[in-house]
Amino acid sequence: MSDYVEEPPNYYELLVKEDGDLKIDLSSKQIDDEGAKQIAMALTMDNPTMKVQELNLSGNNIQFSGALVIAKALETNQILYHLNLYRNTIGPDGAAAFAETLKINQTLTYLSIGFNNIGSEGSVAIAKAVETNQTLQSLDLSNNNLGYEGVVAIANALKTTNKTLTFLSIGYNNIGPEGAVTVAKALETNHTLDKLVLNGNNLEYESAVAIATVLKTNKTLTSLVLDCNDMKCEGAIVIAKVLEMHHTFLEHLSLCANDIRCEGAKAFAKVLTMNRTLKGLHLGYNDIRDEGALAIAKALLEMTTETSLEELDLEENEKIGPDGAWSITRALRTNKALQHISVKYDPHLYMR
Repeated sequence: MSDYVEEPPNYYELLVKEDGDLKIDLSSKQIDDEGAKQIAMALTMDNPTMKVQELNLSGNNIQFSGALVIAKALETNQILYHLNLYRNTIGPDGAAAFAETLKINQTLTYLSIGFNNIGSEGSVAIAKAVETNQTLQSLDLSNNNLGYEGVVAIANALKTTNKTLTFLSIGYNNIGPEGAVTVAKALETNHTLDKLVLNGNNLEYESAVAIATVLKTNKTLTSLVLDCNDMKCEGAIVIAKVLEMHHTFLEHLSLCANDIRCEGAKAFAKVLTMNRTLKGLHLGYNDIRDEGALAIAKALLEMTTETSLEELDLEENEKIGPDGAWSITRALRTNKALQHISVKYDPHLYMR
């Protein structure tokens, strides 16, 4: 029987190697706070061989003390610009530590602390830092139980002095219609945010109205993800009507799993023939059936060279039968603009 015991990895040495990579992926390595301390040592400024610019630490066991030392290291680090800490357990105190870092650091452009249970306290701290930070471009706070107080703080950051944030994900935080309306109001004055992810937030119809209203005037938002929000056909119709009748700047819209059904699909069929900016539309998991598919197929036939749609996702609409599938196939024979379409259905997904 061998007495060999494998040495634990030395993360410090990995990050400061002379010939080290610029991108390091340490996701799902069971890194704990002790490992985080090694990483923090490597990130300090007095390590000239530390060249890492992108660091992925998602899916580990880093808690508050580990988050604190990494955050402290980033106060002086001038190399790392991309940090992913998704699915750790840094909590509200860990988020507060990174908030202090964001007030000082002038290098970091991407930060993901989604799925870290930071709560409203942590999100308020981050939002306050974002108000004055002038380098962060992408922020992921998804799956964090932000609460209404946290959403209000984030909305305030969007409509005040921040001029750099272009991507924000606050999906799966159960912000509800009231939270979504608050965010939409912020977008009336924000002229920077380009991509917004609001999936899994129980937004419903009231939110759809607020979002549709801001799309009429906002000139910077080009990508919007609203999956899994129970907006139903009524919410879909409100948003579709704006995209049909107004010149918006939206290029990519995802409304998967909103139960929009046939009527919602029909509303977006009209969008396909009228809108001049939308490049990607995702309507998967919406039970649109043959009736909705036929309307979309007709729209694909009527699209002119002035329409911009390149990608259409109708995946997992299991009740699109032979008639709907055949009509879309026939439409694609004449539609030359569409580069990608997906209508696949895996029945096993509904049996798990």
